[in-house]
Amino acid sequence: MEKGAVSWQDPDVLVVVGEVDLDSVVDVRKAGEKLIDGAGSSFLVDLGGLTSAHSVALSLLVRWMAYARQQEKTFEIRGMPAKLFDVARVSGMETVLPLVSEP
Repeated sequence: MEKGAVSWQDPDVLVVVGEVDLDSVVDVRKAGEKLIDGAGSSFLVDLGGLTSAHSVALSLLVRWMAYARQQEKTFEIRGMPAKLFDVARVSGMETVLPLVSEP
């Protein structure tokens, strides 16, 4: 599987791809935080390219939420894989994460 990575797709869309697991989550978190530093006041996080459903991906999103909030920025999450959404639902995180409905 492809190691997790994060990059800007558009000026306002932060894209996460690959497998975000225990081996890659710290690198993805740090890379995402650097990108958030340069983000506008609001942006999207697109998880459509995520190939894993590890709970560490949820902790990554919560950490990014806190990091963005410190900078008075917000984001919404789209494209969460169904299996990861199931993990979020079991833990109650689907009510905490800023998820947007798919069109």
